[in-house]
Amino acid sequence: MRYLSVKNLETYQHYKDRDPKWIKLYYSILDDEAFIFMDETLRCRYMTCLILASRSNNKIPADPQYLKKVMRLDKAPNLQPLIDIGFLVYTESSPSLDKCTSAVCVSPLLSSSSITLSEGEKIVKKRGLREIEESDGPTEKHLNFASTLGIDPGPEWGKFKNYCLAHGKRYVDFEAAFRNWLANSQQMKGVKRVL
Repeated sequence: MRYLSVKNLETYQHYKDRDPKWIKLYYSILDDEAFIFMDETLRCRYMTCLILASRSNNKIPADPQYLKKVMRLDKAPNLQPLIDIGFLVYTESSPSLDKCTSAVCVSPLLSSSSITLSEGEKIVKKRGLREIEESDGPTEKHLNFASTLGIDPGPEWGKFKNYCLAHGKRYVDFEAAFRNWLANSQQMKGVKRVL
C-alpha cells in the first residue's frame, strides 16, 4: 500500500488519539521560506494534508480519487510540488500493517490498481534525502528555464544554497527543488522578501 506522509508531523502534532477535533498550526510556518513562496493553492493543500495526516496516523492514502473526495475538490489534486520541496513524502507498508489503526479508516476506498510505483519513483525512493553538496549547481535546464522567466539563476542559486544550509534542508532531487525555487522566484518578482 502506498501513502503520503507529512514530513516531521510528530514534531508539531501531539494527540492522545487519532481522531483529533483540531490540529496545531504554529506561527513559525510563516518563517519557512519554502512555505512563504508557495502559491495559495499549495498552502491550502498542505494544511488540508496536515488535517488528514492527524486523523490517519500520518498515512494519507496516495489515491487520486480518494484525495479528490476527502479534500472536497472538483478534480484530483496535484501534490507533486509539495513532494518536490519535501513537505510530503511517499511511504509504503506491508499488507499486514495496512489494517486501519485510526478512528477514521480510509483504506477501504482505495483500489490496488491505482497504487503503483513508476520507474522514476522507484529511483527517487532508492536515492533518499540528502544535503546539498558542493558538486550541486544550476544545470543547463535551469539556465534555460530561468531565461524564460527573465531571472538571473546565479544569485538565485546562491540564495537557494544558503537557504538549504541555514535550514538543514534535505531533498531527494536538488534539480527539481531548484526548479521550484526559480518558479517561486518568478512569482515573487517585485515582492520584497523578508528573511
